[in-house]
Amino acid sequence: MTRRKVIQRWAWSAMGVAAGAAALALSAGACSSETAGETISFSAGIAGATESGAAPGQEFVTYAGWRVQVSKALIAAGPIYYYAGQPQARWYEGLLGIRTAHACPTHAQYDKGTVLGEVVQQFAVDLTGAPLQMGTFDGVAGTCQSVELHLHPPGALGASSGGNSLAPLEGYTVILEGTASKDAVTRPFRAKLSLPDEGLMRIVEGIPASVPMQDVADKPGFVLVEVLVDQWLSTVDFETLTDKDGDTYLFTESTQAWTSLIRGIRAKQSYRVAWRSE
Repeated sequence: MTRRKVIQRWAWSAMGVAAGAAALALSAGACSSETAGETISFSAGIAGATESGAAPGQEFVTYAGWRVQVSKALIAAGPIYYYAGQPQARWYEGLLGIRTAHACPTHAQYDKGTVLGEVVQQFAVDLTGAPLQMGTFDGVAGTCQSVELHLHPPGALGASSGGNSLAPLEGYTVILEGTASKDAVTRPFRAKLSLPDEGLMRIVEGIPASVPMQDVADKPGFVLVEVLVDQWLSTVDFETLTDKDGDTYLFTESTQAWTSLIRGIRAKQSYRVAWRSE
């Protein structure tokens, strides 16, 4: 057998395995959507945190070596979806060159497992303050293994704010202020931005979780999404900020700092899901 034929046979074999894996994944998703658990009421919250363990308003050190203290951190968060399926790398799509775009989170019943719960409102969250309890919602019993967080400008989806005022965000998705220091350089900074309205740029998919969704009457507490502010800023080089408003350096488009902050906000590693007892 020639080398060319061996390669062709291997390629078709790999595609067959990949297609089988894709079919298996789809059938598993269909199964999970058909075997829903009992209806529950669950509580949900969101808060700022850091991977280092420091409180959001305390100083932390980034991967890039900057000592950062955040004085203000606001975010427009929601809707939020809680799924039974684990985040998947979907290696078979890469092998076959398949790219999937989901127009609506309801597609996730097949791709991400059963939708165990959803918060369809949008909230203004102070990431330097106490956890914001968003309320109690209808859901389905099961183990939440991934979360999808939407980050749109205030009011962009026409979603209710649940009585939570979005005015402090001034029309932006994120407002971030603080001071960064490294060696002899100190930079007071301010970022006011919204994620680009392109594809899924405003959606953080596949945030890992392992939280039992139980009825609040049986297990008092709430499912907490934590925003790791230090991971947002982990690779920002504050020396690339050049525009200023008085003594404050501004995050502006096309700078390394702006691009790194956008990347940090969109990274699923910048978020954590836990159960918080009341």
